[in-house]
Amino acid sequence: LQDDWYDFLDGIETLDLKDKTIALFGCGDQSMSDTFCNAVGTIYHRLQKTGATFYGAFEAGDYTFDKSTAFINGKFIGLLIDDVNEPEKTENRLNHWVELLQSEYIVTQ
Repeated sequence: LQDDWYDFLDGIETLDLKDKTIALFGCGDQSMSDTFCNAVGTIYHRLQKTGATFYGAFEAGDYTFDKSTAFINGKFIGLLIDDVNEPEKTENRLNHWVELLQSEYIVTQ
């Protein structure tokens, strides 16, 4: 996490977000393959107790990493962008994620 996130996340578990929907995204560097986008995973885990509903789990098939706390049950818990090593994939990943979010939202409404 960046330093400015710690104060924001401190005590976030006490919020009641049960009627809120959340879609997480983050930027990272896959060359740090044992911690790729761990901050997104940290935020997700801290928000778990709030009752929020999460959308936008993203397939990890074309990523190269060893470990990530944002990788849960075979998918990333949101969109992860590596504009350092794979900038050519960013636009397609983003477009696919937006379509995914739209379809998930429509299905639940």
